[in-house]
Order: sequence, then C-alpha cells, then structure tokens
Amino acid sequence: MNRKDMKAGQDITVVSKGTRHNTYSEGTWIDETQVGRTSFLMVTKIGVKYIHGKYFHFEDGKRQECYWEDKINADEVLIFHGIRQDLQEAYNQKRLEREAFEKERGQARYEIEREINQLKSAKFDEWDKTHPRPKPLDLTNLPYFNVTTIPPLTLPQVNTNK
Repeated sequence: MNRKDMKAGQDITVVSKGTRHNTYSEGTWIDETQVGRTSFLMVTKIGVKYIHGKYFHFEDGKRQECYWEDKINADEVLIFHGIRQDLQEAYNQKRLEREAFEKERGQARYEIEREINQLKSAKFDEWDKTHPRPKPLDLTNLPYFNVTTIPPLTLPQVNTNK
C-alpha cells in the first residue's frame, strides 16, 4: 500500500515481516515467531519514514481502542487497507501449530533424555558391581592410635611441701 493513499483516521492492517533490531549495535535479524503477526491501527499522522497511529483490537466482536500510539516503519511491515481479520486468523492458526509442535518437541526431548539417563544409570550400576569401591581408611590401625606405641603420659611432680 502506498503512503500517499493513506489518510488520517483510516484503519489499516499491519503485518510484521519479523524484522528485529539489535539494541546495542546496527544489526538486524528475522524473528520467525513474529513473521505474519497482525495488528490493527488507526492512522493519526503520516510522516516521511514512519506512520503514526493508535492501536485497536476486537473483543467479543466489538472494537476496543488501546490507549497508546506508536510509530511504524513502513519498510519493515506490510500494510493493507481496512481491517483484515483473515490475516490475523491465519497468523493465529500458524501460532497454534507452532506451539503444538514445540510442546510435542519438548515432550520428545524429555522422553529421550529420560531414556538416556536410565541407560546411563544402568551402565554405572554394572560398572560398580565389577569395580568395588575401595575400603575407607581405618583410623584405628594408624600408628598414633595404637596404644602400645603411645608413650605413657607422665605428669610433672609438684612439690607441695613448702
């Protein structure tokens, strides 16, 4: 959609291309989870680089305006005339599919790690049976604990006749 076709007060649908900017450097990357994310905007001002507008959404079929305004770089998003809820429904469907996949992947990771830990534990048990642990140090057999080698304690004689 061309910026010249837009007017203040017009409703547009903004679809994210997933472009994200690094806060500390000039780099950008594509966030795959944000590609196709849909927002609805009422245009308040059209600038040279940015489109300013106020967000709104639908709750129980009724339009609910948000309290904040934002500026959008038109080069980083796709813009469509009017309210395109079909685009939002397509994004939500893909989001649900992605969440289901991530949940299934997490469960598979847990099962695989559990099997690996059980195998590791069984192998260590086998190794412990064939390699007994050394006996701990017996402190009673040390030379300084042997009663026969300790010289008797002699107390100094105190002269009490003074």
